[in-house]
Amino acid sequence: MVPFDAKKLTASLLRSGATEEQAEEVLRKIVPKLKENMATKHIFRLAFQELKKAARPLAARYNLKKALSELGPSGFPFENLISQILRQQGYVVQVGQIIEGRCVTHEVDVIAINSEETLLAECKFHNAAGMKVNIKTPLYVYARFLDIQAGWEEPNTHLRPMLVVNTRFTDDSLKYSDCIGMRLLSWDYPRGEGIRELIDRYHIYPLTCLSSLTRREKVQLLEQDFILAQDVLRAERELVKMGVSGTRLKAALDESRRLAEESSSGA
Repeated sequence: MVPFDAKKLTASLLRSGATEEQAEEVLRKIVPKLKENMATKHIFRLAFQELKKAARPLAARYNLKKALSELGPSGFPFENLISQILRQQGYVVQVGQIIEGRCVTHEVDVIAINSEETLLAECKFHNAAGMKVNIKTPLYVYARFLDIQAGWEEPNTHLRPMLVVNTRFTDDSLKYSDCIGMRLLSWDYPRGEGIRELIDRYHIYPLTCLSSLTRREKVQLLEQDFILAQDVLRAERELVKMGVSGTRLKAALDESRRLAEESSSGA
């Protein structure tokens, strides 16, 4: 239990791209609705609803953490999202590759290559946003990496293990991974370079951010390999088949277009 902190809520609204005026307006409307012992998720829901009225693309960015947890149940959409981030960082990327280790065969979620290193990335997706990934996972990932490294046939390749999660790491996970040179990426790690910041920086928003579609409609699009918000612009026919039409179809396409325009402009 902690006291309500208006500054924290305002900071999260500004981080989503809201202006100070918009943030103040959202705060003004939700404060009278707050109740004693209200859960944080309920406060978030109130803020999200008000922000959605002001501008859907802002609401999409504000909804990012929840949107990441909705990329399941399979891990493929999350892997695809991470591959897009790594491409933005200058890597040549392959997804879902089968690699022969010294002892056994491994499926590597993402291989990312640049002039300095070859990242072998394991992506761990969790529906429960509040959980932390303990040391067992980096231990497992590093053991797989050592077997792949021992069987790697290309000389003069600097291989590096990488572990990506959509939640957070425990302190032991961070300490161990730093010791062995494993690159980590999570919701808020490394500081200032976590998934949240990278998505905002490169404007690669998952379609689960969209406030104009239902959860069921998003799942159906994910199952058809539409992953990003801008992918929805190519999915008009599929949306119509789902029964999305009229003003709802226009709202979904407009919201996707706004996010896509920001992506192409780097705004």
